[in-house]
Amino acid sequence: MGVKGHLADPDPRRSFHRETPTPRPASVVPRSESLEAMASGIAHDFNNLLTGILGNAGLAAASLPQSSPARPYLERMEASALLAADLCRQMLAYAGRGPLQLVPCDLGLLVADTLALMEPTLGQNIRVDRDLARSLPAVLADPGQVRRMVLELVSRAVDAVGAGPGCVQVSTRCRELGGAEGAALAAGVALPPGRYVVLEVADDGAGLGPEDAVRLFEPFSSGRLAGQGLGLAALPGLARAHGGGLEVRSAPGEGTRIRLALPVATEDNVAAGAAAGDADWRATGTALVVDDEEGVRAVAGELLQRFGFQVVEARDGLDAVRRFRARDGQFELVLLDLTMPRMDGHAAFQEMLTIRPGVAVILMSGFSLQQAAERLGGTRPGAFLQKPFGREALRRALAEIPALRTMAPG
Repeated sequence: MGVKGHLADPDPRRSFHRETPTPRPASVVPRSESLEAMASGIAHDFNNLLTGILGNAGLAAASLPQSSPARPYLERMEASALLAADLCRQMLAYAGRGPLQLVPCDLGLLVADTLALMEPTLGQNIRVDRDLARSLPAVLADPGQVRRMVLELVSRAVDAVGAGPGCVQVSTRCRELGGAEGAALAAGVALPPGRYVVLEVADDGAGLGPEDAVRLFEPFSSGRLAGQGLGLAALPGLARAHGGGLEVRSAPGEGTRIRLALPVATEDNVAAGAAAGDADWRATGTALVVDDEEGVRAVAGELLQRFGFQVVEARDGLDAVRRFRARDGQFELVLLDLTMPRMDGHAAFQEMLTIRPGVAVILMSGFSLQQAAERLGGTRPGAFLQKPFGREALRRALAEIPALRTMAPG
């Protein structure tokens, strides 16, 4: 029998972790989903705060001469804010909504690079056997997040072996998944049948009982020490965000095997990267800045003014549509938050398109481009801006919109 949220399989020691919810009464919310919702909400609010910190630090630095003694303090402030932003990304990854920079990459090379970096930290009594297939097809993945998943899986295997002596086996293969292996989730939703590159990390440690195997990816059961981040708890969300899944095989006395399956990149799922703009990019005209956080509006407005825009602010989607309609849509740019009360960015965007179909919109969100695209459906903004952001990230987003580039002075 399968375990709720896992792949059904004749062997009770196996579980493919995709965390797809089963039907339930509206009043009953599983603990894992409650934690995901809480993590997502906290990350969203912190990203807004960090946008204000990064933006103001960047504005302050731009206002000071290079020789100013205050510059090192501002640089440390920005560095700390970026570390906090990484923590937000971990929380969003746990919720399956983490920002991903997807590019075609070789999983085997990423695994080899990660193992090379880890090698000095591995105990002398632990042997790491590598069986990495050559000429693997590319997967569409975020290289940094894939390295993180490899690091967590190998670290867990090393911890399971303990002081040793023992062995950790790391292998990669390309496989066709379907049927019982990929299409029989207990909740009725499956990995789509197709080609996957599979990473397997196995150890010869003590192994896990059925209950421990099921709880391996829970945030308080990942085996990580306090202060070391979410650990294995972030992996199911990351795998899900990549379109893949995780499988656990373990039994007492038989060690543990964990497989990570990522779909092979195809022409349909590889998007062309946007070209970066000129470093001295400037424009003219009026921009509408829409966000329910006053601090984000203030920073984004000030940054846009530095790029040459006049700025009008709106506190949510309804306010934005009202201001947009009052000026017959005559804004050169709309910088639009996705998640807002009363009317969200999606609904506001649709209303604006009925008034002025060709309006240039930069959508900003703490979620990834892929998550935002799911909410927008067929509607596509001119560019996407990941929160938290600073001056340089905003400049790159502005430079992606051809209509703004044609109006830029010089």
